[in-house]
Formats: sequence, C-alpha cells, structure tokens
Amino acid sequence: MAEVFPYAAEMTAMQVIRANMKRLRTRQGLTQQSLAEKAGLDYNYLQKIESGRWGGLRVSTVETLAHALEVEMWELFVPCAPVKSKAVGRPKVTRTSDAGK
Repeated sequence: MAEVFPYAAEMTAMQVIRANMKRLRTRQGLTQQSLAEKAGLDYNYLQKIESGRWGGLRVSTVETLAHALEVEMWELFVPCAPVKSKAVGRPKVTRTSDAGK
C-alpha cells in the first residue's frame, strides 16, 4: 500500500516533489551528496531543493532526479507516490481522495 503524506491535499507541487525526493532517497540509503553525484547535480543545489530554499525546478531537473532515484518522473508529483518495487508492472497508487473507499 502506498504511503500517504499527512495533509497531502494541502501540499504544493514543490512540497510533494521535495517530500518524495527525500523519502525515496532515504529508502535507497542515499545521502544528499550521493544523490547529487548520481544525478550529476551540484550538492548545494540539491540540498536547497530538498530543504525548500529553492523556489522552482525545471522539468528537465525533475526528470534527472527521477532517473537518479530510479522512478518514473510522474511518481515525484503524486502526494502518495509508492516506492517502486522490483515486481513486474506498475505499482498501485492509492490517492488521498480514494483512501477509505
């Protein structure tokens, strides 16, 4: 089952992306430094993105981060994005509005 962020309906797109980046990064055992290296980004830039001190992102940067985190780009935009498993097929996504149905 997908993890739902608290107050996901009230999160901005940037907050969702940052939360997903951090969750996926830590689940993979990556530090900010190692993710920055894997993505080919400057460490300080990645740190500012994840901490919310960088106001906006280019789509190409989100794509680069998704590739480095080994997920599809859309997964970074979903408030309850699942952790991609090694199983064949797409992971099931339970959206906040679908919870409890």
